[in-house]
Amino acid sequence: MKKYVGYIRVSNKEHDTSIPAQELKLREYVLQHNIDLVEIYVEEKSAFKKSDRKEFKKAMRHLEQDEIQGIVFHKVDRSARNMKDFAILENFFDRKDIRVIEGEFDTSSAQGRFQFRIFCSMAVWYSENLSEEVTTKMTQRLRNGYYPANPPFGYRKGIKGKDKDWKKKYPNHNARYVREIYELYDSGAHTYNSLAAKMRLKGAKNSNGGKFNKRLVERILTNPFYYGQIKWTRRATGKELYFEGNHKPLISKQLFESVKDRREGRTVAKGGYGKLTYSRMFTCKCERYLCPEKPTGRNGKRKHVYLRCHNKNCDFSSIREDHLENLIVNEFEKYQIKPKALEGYKAVINDMNEMVVEENEYMRKELNMRLAQIEKEIARVQKGYLDELFNAKEAKEMRTNLQLERTTLFEKLNKESNALDEALFKTTQDFLETFAKLSSNYKNACIDLKREILEFLFSKHSIQGGNLLLEPKPIVKEITFMSKSTNGWGDNTKSETLSAFKRSFLSLAKFIQENNLSGVIQRLVKEIHYLSTSPLYT
Repeated sequence: MKKYVGYIRVSNKEHDTSIPAQELKLREYVLQHNIDLVEIYVEEKSAFKKSDRKEFKKAMRHLEQDEIQGIVFHKVDRSARNMKDFAILENFFDRKDIRVIEGEFDTSSAQGRFQFRIFCSMAVWYSENLSEEVTTKMTQRLRNGYYPANPPFGYRKGIKGKDKDWKKKYPNHNARYVREIYELYDSGAHTYNSLAAKMRLKGAKNSNGGKFNKRLVERILTNPFYYGQIKWTRRATGKELYFEGNHKPLISKQLFESVKDRREGRTVAKGGYGKLTYSRMFTCKCERYLCPEKPTGRNGKRKHVYLRCHNKNCDFSSIREDHLENLIVNEFEKYQIKPKALEGYKAVINDMNEMVVEENEYMRKELNMRLAQIEKEIARVQKGYLDELFNAKEAKEMRTNLQLERTTLFEKLNKESNALDEALFKTTQDFLETFAKLSSNYKNACIDLKREILEFLFSKHSIQGGNLLLEPKPIVKEITFMSKSTNGWGDNTKSETLSAFKRSFLSLAKFIQENNLSGVIQRLVKEIHYLSTSPLYT
């Protein structure tokens, strides 16, 4: 009995070309023709690349063996998908028996080979034509801003009946992790591994519910999809194409480019020194970032971290990290609230809500008085027009301006009715008390907390001539103003001091509310409170 091998390939789930259907026909054929089918090679998935057809290659290697007389296919188009594969089969015409169940060919004769080649060419034409049509449709979808594949981490597919455009990709519950990963990596304090570990602690999983690893972090940080651009690689040529997506971006292009520069400009091997606190945070007078380094000492060990400027034309050499932290602590002391002022918080916090109510009532009274005046002025304009004191155009212009002012005042009146609450006052008080603890607890903070404190309080961080220059943000300026306005607190004979304190405290509370800083402040308060009370640091 002659020994043959079989080959099955499936590219869709149609019943007549499925794996079980092809295998059944192969086995029926070999029984009818008294053939011993040694092995069947099954290509279960449609391979996009020629090199992906692993089972076809195995079948060809098996066919090379002397004891194998031939190979059996279901159809010509199931045997191969391009001229290169057909050329491989053609090399076996003189040595092996090539059999096709549907449309048998006698490959030992010239006419049979000619027919086989014609059918092969038709099969290749069908495959290539189908590929062109798919590519055309795919390209058009990309030009329209649609991503024709599974959404990346942080996005979901649109849902019919729920989303207006169900073909689009929409942010899901993982979007917050994407934004955080970009911001943390851009700070220079994290590697792929540390970010993956941090996300796992937060409970993040990959899109399939599996482990959040550093490979996923790398894919996130290199995918332009997150700032609104679709990157598509043509499989045939390997050429990368870019299209504007119609999905909602999770980050800005500036942040993506900054992260890209950081990845491509990494000068220190990953994990070389571990996490360094002030990477890409401080600049010198040449406006270049100081690079943290941990040189090896005479004993062969790395003990201290130095921040150096690598600009050859800059006269700044370096500063040791612990010396820099001493300067930072001294800078915090410049913004300290006076101890006597701290004692007064609890004494006046209970009066704050009453004060806000009184202030709102006063403001409402002022607004209502102005609204009444506007109504009288509108009436005077109307009367002046009737008395021919001004023409219709002038009367219309004055009446329009008064009506616009009235609308604005009504909107302001509605806003002022929303008084500040006790929770905001408590957040403000906690923040001031925490700010007073910064100088004594800053050095014990972790790397992430140190960076967060500096970035939250100061907009510019620079070292010039050995001096630390920190540009305070508005929140710090508010604290400074409050400290000055309450300088005389504790002297009960000065009632105006109490009033000034209340006003400045209220100003700071409003600033926190208007800039949505409560969430950030509460987190900082919690972490710094732990430092000041933990037995590890006290």
